[in-house]
Amino acid sequence: MTRVRRSLVILGAAGMAQELRWLIEELSTEADSPWDFAGYLVSDLDQLTDLDDRGRVLGDLVWLGDHCDSVDGLVLGIGTPGPRLTVGRQLAVAHPDLEWPVLVHPSVS
Repeated sequence: MTRVRRSLVILGAAGMAQELRWLIEELSTEADSPWDFAGYLVSDLDQLTDLDDRGRVLGDLVWLGDHCDSVDGLVLGIGTPGPRLTVGRQLAVAHPDLEWPVLVHPSVS
């Protein structure tokens, strides 16, 4: 059975977010994973640094409101607890139909 591929956006664009991109790309090679990495979203484009994967940033959180019909799921790639909770809560309320999948590498035991 072939699954329909769905787009997954990562919130954040630095260290943890880049690790999640790697995980999504690893999982996308698995036959049973429906997810494809679409890009990153950040809360403030002016705050991007050299540590961020700028070339794959889709935009800020406003972008999601304008393009939520082209996104199937979100993943929190923000490591700092306060902002992580704030952004996660804000987007879960604003976009209740988007999935928040649990991503686990197949080598985990």
